[in-house]
Amino acid sequence: MSKDEAQLALNKKPYEVVAARNDTYSHATIEVVQYTGYNNNSAEESYWLYFLNGKLDRWERADGKRTPII
Repeated sequence: MSKDEAQLALNKKPYEVVAARNDTYSHATIEVVQYTGYNNNSAEESYWLYFLNGKLDRWERADGKRTPII
């Protein structure tokens, strides 16, 4: 899934790019995008989506106590 497809599936724009890196050894581009919204209980939830060379690689719940590991 591309970044555009993820945005369409989530029906919202990303909140921000929280990390990005170009790996010179593997020539890979890694980008972590944060999506923030509200769940059914009106509590704010944030998720980090990890894109490797523009394709969704994995996702996880955002943790305010640390930064994404890339």
